[in-house]
Amino acid sequence: MNHDHTNNSTIDPKISSHYEKILIEEEYRNEFYQLLEKVLTSNYLAQGPVVMEFEKLFSELSGMYATSTSSGSGALYAVLNYIDIKNYDVIIPTFSCVSIPLTVMNAGGNVIFADCNKNDMCICLDTIKSVLTPATKAVIVIHASGHIAFDIVQIANFCKKQNIALIEDCCHADGATYLGRYPGAFGLGGIFSFHASKLLPVGEGGMFVSKKKKVTEYVEKFKNYGHIYNHSKKKYIPTGFNLCLGEISAALGIIQLQRRNDILKWKQILAQRYDKIFSQRISLPKGMISSNYKYVVFDSGIINTAGKLFNTSKGGRLSHELLGHEGFFPVSSWIAKNHHNIPIFYGSELSRKNDLELKKYFLGGKE
Repeated sequence: MNHDHTNNSTIDPKISSHYEKILIEEEYRNEFYQLLEKVLTSNYLAQGPVVMEFEKLFSELSGMYATSTSSGSGALYAVLNYIDIKNYDVIIPTFSCVSIPLTVMNAGGNVIFADCNKNDMCICLDTIKSVLTPATKAVIVIHASGHIAFDIVQIANFCKKQNIALIEDCCHADGATYLGRYPGAFGLGGIFSFHASKLLPVGEGGMFVSKKKKVTEYVEKFKNYGHIYNHSKKKYIPTGFNLCLGEISAALGIIQLQRRNDILKWKQILAQRYDKIFSQRISLPKGMISSNYKYVVFDSGIINTAGKLFNTSKGGRLSHELLGHEGFFPVSSWIAKNHHNIPIFYGSELSRKNDLELKKYFLGGKE
């Protein structure tokens, strides 16, 4: 199927935006309208067959059990309750979206911030060990910008030996793989987001995946106030929250999954062109494929960018600073101040420029 992947809107590509630009081709829109008609003529707007189909497709894609949620943060909140982190320590990178430490706090855990590795902008085994406490019950690894954390295998092995739960934040890494494994497959499970800014935008929505069926079943129950438990005659204490995804959002999610390979391929081609221009960038290890959610460079001479990751667009502030925590995190501070996102949103008009034009656009007259 041939598509015109250029964005014909009048949006200036120099404008920095928190969101990926949304482009859905006409044939996919028509398929969505058909699914929408199916939803509106059914008896379901929530917890119906379209949500189940979306979950099934994502499960097949990732090779893990999957259950949808209302957001990526909702998926994280549910699995943190499975672990029961109340009054326990949870290690996370300070170079992160502030929603991660806030979710830990809302689940009753103590946030322990860690520094990052300069090579991949993620926490590594050494930074985890440097802040480890006897009360550490979980580690959250954030796969930043589209690739999987370089130390994920070592981190997973360490956490297993220490009986520490490893949760993967895969919100940037949908479409990435490492050694043939999908993000979320290295630890207890992974969370995904379909927020308007993500690779597969639905507006709001998330997914939890795990190789462990019982963990996914817990999240499935938790997201609907433990509703499934009502079929049991045993006494129980109700637990959970309303974290369900709606049928209309799931319908759009199905369409986005159909477009996923086209989006990933388009981004990969543009990223390969960028690789010829920028030398100060992240170099992936052998066996790793990035989703190219963002294209990050560390060149101070960039004249056109798409902003920065996480909370650092304004003043380079890290999560520990935003929450009033003390700490010295030199690598994260350097990353926050020195990284730039090069526009790589699907359908960007920049793809029409030749290599020399791209170089001039980003670097001006700089050689």
